[in-house]
Amino acid sequence: MTHDDQQQVFILVDGDNIGARLEHAIWLDDPAEYVRRSNELTSFFERMGTELTNAGISVLAIGGDSVLAECSTSDIPSVLEVLDKVRARHDVDFSGGLGGTLSQAQTALRIAKTSGKARIHIDPYLI
Repeated sequence: MTHDDQQQVFILVDGDNIGARLEHAIWLDDPAEYVRRSNELTSFFERMGTELTNAGISVLAIGGDSVLAECSTSDIPSVLEVLDKVRARHDVDFSGGLGGTLSQAQTALRIAKTSGKARIHIDPYLI
């Protein structure tokens, strides 16, 4: 496959160990803490979406601890830069997958998570 700067790329980002952050509040029987933590996580992923949008990346959906976006292969360096900046400023771990199709992005995300989490994996066909 030849490199094509205009090839479509899907980006899937998913939080790592998010359930454990919320479960802690459940074991404390503290609904207010659960809501606080849930709101913090929602805000974090919304900010990530905003930063991707500000970098010219098209955000398709933000839900729970996930972000779905799309760009072209020429935008991959911008995506990686945004995700690195977000990671450096916050204590929420996340993994990401980039692929030419949504299913390839999901596969890349699974590879990132099974490779130790807090990683971004790019489908090799995009490189």
